[in-house]
Amino acid sequence: MGIKTAHLVTKRRYNFTAIQLGQTVTAVALRSASVDYGETAELLVRVHDVDIGSSSTVEVVAKPISITPEEPETDYLGAAVATVTLNSSTTAGSLQLSSLTAPFGAAIQLQVSGTCATAMDPVDATISVSLVCKG
Repeated sequence: MGIKTAHLVTKRRYNFTAIQLGQTVTAVALRSASVDYGETAELLVRVHDVDIGSSSTVEVVAKPISITPEEPETDYLGAAVATVTLNSSTTAGSLQLSSLTAPFGAAIQLQVSGTCATAMDPVDATISVSLVCKG
C-alpha cells in the first residue's frame, strides 16, 4: 500500500476577529486538491499560533469538488467529508487530524471558517494543512 503526502496550505494566518457576534465567515484556502491517489485520506492541520475566545471556533473543512470544462468558474461542491475544529482549548504546536469520510471523489476543496459566538472574542489561527492519501 502506497502513501502520498501533499502539503496543501503553507503557514497562513486566518484572522476572523472583526466579524460580528453570531456570524460565520468562510474563506476558500485551496480551490481544488487531488485525492484520487488513495482509497483513504487524512487531513492534517498544524496549529502554529492560536487565539480563540471561549465559545468561538475556527474550522478547517474538506468538501468534494468537481470542476467541469463547460463551466470552469463553477465549484460543484458536496457535503463536508472532513472537519477539524479549533477552539479555546486548542494550543499552538498541536496537530489536529481528521479522516476523510468516503465517498470523497477525486478532488477536495479546503475551506476555513471563523465563527464568533461571544462579543469581542478573538477568532485567530495560524495554520498549515497537509493531506495524506493511502492507496
